[in-house]
Amino acid sequence: WNAGSRNLTTEQLIPFLSHSNKPYIEFTKPLDLQEQQLPIDPYLLGVWLGDGSSKGATITCHKDDLNVYKEFIKVGNVWSDSRNDNVVYFTAPCGQTALKQMNLYGNKHIPTSYLLGSFEQRLNLLRGLMDTDGSTSKQGSCEFYQKNEELIDQVRTLLSTLGIKSRKRYRLINGIRYWTVSFNTSLVVFNLPRKKSLQQCKNHKKNSR
Repeated sequence: WNAGSRNLTTEQLIPFLSHSNKPYIEFTKPLDLQEQQLPIDPYLLGVWLGDGSSKGATITCHKDDLNVYKEFIKVGNVWSDSRNDNVVYFTAPCGQTALKQMNLYGNKHIPTSYLLGSFEQRLNLLRGLMDTDGSTSKQGSCEFYQKNEELIDQVRTLLSTLGIKSRKRYRLINGIRYWTVSFNTSLVVFNLPRKKSLQQCKNHKKNSR
């Protein structure tokens, strides 16, 4: 069915449901918003939301990722995990004061102001989230994992502001729901080279409908 763009009521859509090529609505384009003055760098916030202490400005990472983070984050004190040589901790420049002022201390979430930043600010926030709790599937799609469903839904909103359609699912592990958001995009959503190299920046037409 290829009748171009048309305005149809729900009743008028019914006859087309049997067609293999069904009508569709184009997914939203990225929001064009002005750059915001944000108290915490968006990429840093994304990394903290993923691997930071909920009640402090301490972030955990693999020792091999530390030098990459230093390219994007002003890293403070660094120390090793006495139980695991591959794990290091570092203090983030935002400090606990900024976390408390933004109601993030003990309450991980994406503040509304960060969902209303510029395209680059929102993309950098996503990269921080994906560098920590994101990955790519064997099929090349991007995935973000979290137990926090509220944060999962906020990440989906973030993706929508970037013009990216996403899907949400969960699986039960020991009675606990672990959520996954999956999506495809032509945008590079990682800064860490080991993750960036696995992303297939392809976007089938169905992912924009």
